[in-house]
Amino acid sequence: LHNVWDSICTRYKQDLPRPMNSTTTRIINDLADTFQKNVKVSPAMRTMVNATIMAQEGFADAVQYGYLNNRLKSGDTLNAEYLNNCWRVASYRITEAGYRLATHLNYLFKYKILAVQGSGVVSNEKNNISG
Repeated sequence: LHNVWDSICTRYKQDLPRPMNSTTTRIINDLADTFQKNVKVSPAMRTMVNATIMAQEGFADAVQYGYLNNRLKSGDTLNAEYLNNCWRVASYRITEAGYRLATHLNYLFKYKILAVQGSGVVSNEKNNISG
């Protein structure tokens, strides 16, 4: 069952080779673009950073959609309805996680830049952010 969800509900069965190359980068970028265009995540849910709440959300989704409120038994066949719901939930959770990661990174980079600026030290690192 875990493999089904990890494969985004059997839609992405392939393991992408490491290290990444231009083909794998394109696949990931295309998937991210698809999610951003088609999955709506509210501003409040995009910026949620409370780890306890996020864990509770994941657990609730796993129980309700992954295990069908404990009605799914070992050996059961996963039908089209299950896989469609799986796709819908997994797409949302991946998109939501991307926005939340961006929220964390934006905060961390902003904090790092402010700390460097406040110290009087001029940073010559390539990751300086302008704008």
